[in-house]
Amino acid sequence: MTGDYCDSSAACCGGTGTTYGIASDSVKHDCDNGTACNPPGNICGGIVGFNASQNCCDGKKAVCKPDSNGIARCFGGCPNDNCTTVCPTGYDATNPQCCVEPGMSCQFSDQCCNGQACAPDPTDQNKLKCGGTAVSTCTTFGAVCTGTSDTSCCSGLTCKAYGDGWFACLLPTSSATCKLTGGTCTQANQATDCCSGTCTSGKCADWTGSSGSSTSCQAPGGTCTADADCCAGSACGIPDGSTHGTCQAAAVCAATSQSCSTGVPCCSATDACTNGVCTPPAGCGSAYQACSATAGCCVGYSCLDVATNLACAGGSCLCVAQASQ
Repeated sequence: MTGDYCDSSAACCGGTGTTYGIASDSVKHDCDNGTACNPPGNICGGIVGFNASQNCCDGKKAVCKPDSNGIARCFGGCPNDNCTTVCPTGYDATNPQCCVEPGMSCQFSDQCCNGQACAPDPTDQNKLKCGGTAVSTCTTFGAVCTGTSDTSCCSGLTCKAYGDGWFACLLPTSSATCKLTGGTCTQANQATDCCSGTCTSGKCADWTGSSGSSTSCQAPGGTCTADADCCAGSACGIPDGSTHGTCQAAAVCAATSQSCSTGVPCCSATDACTNGVCTPPAGCGSAYQACSATAGCCVGYSCLDVATNLACAGGSCLCVAQASQ
């Protein structure tokens, strides 16, 4: 983000885009603020509790929304500040029509289809790309395909009609309006809410594939910028003076939200390995956790729509402390 340490312009939010003017200061070694607007990835003030500018590049306040950790960021995805009716809030990792495709430039993982890691590509000047160097020989879960005759989808997936005239590699049972990993859902409607068919703690679980390996994490040896980019049993080893590294064997258990298996159990005794991801037990939601009109928040919190700041009636909703409303 602006003012943070960097080792190259490509490590900065918006540093891989030609229109943002973001660069690494050669003396201070931090990211400058580029043009007048906040580039994708920077913090913004789109939800209660975040006091920051909403002047986001490529969408202004329409693309200022919470990331998967509840932090309000500029997502981008609306060129010339014009958002479409299909993607009214810009990039969305849970929507095949609105996410950044594997191998394309990104600023952070919540822009990438199915939450793939936004990691450096050392073969292209360490520019941040969805999946980093993880090049797949088949079209991955949630990525765009050309039509029902397209056979490029990975094993277990099929090219299905999705949304408004699109096609994506999904499970044969996926609905045409389902959400990818991290999308809000209810267990009662998980078959239609989630492309993976599984809803855990109010969020759609990842699809781990026929091989048992996760589609949204970096395997050992893959590039990374944080531990969360790496699959279970590995961590991001970052050399001194650098902003990125590679996933290396480290842990014998998986943290909450990391991929898990019979060989790599969850670190927390209360987590369960559900559909290949360590998930906390079901219960009420606390500060900035996902919620819905039917799956409420803990005492002292209200479930609010992040776009309107009103009581949740559908869409993207978070638990907000009642005193801060």
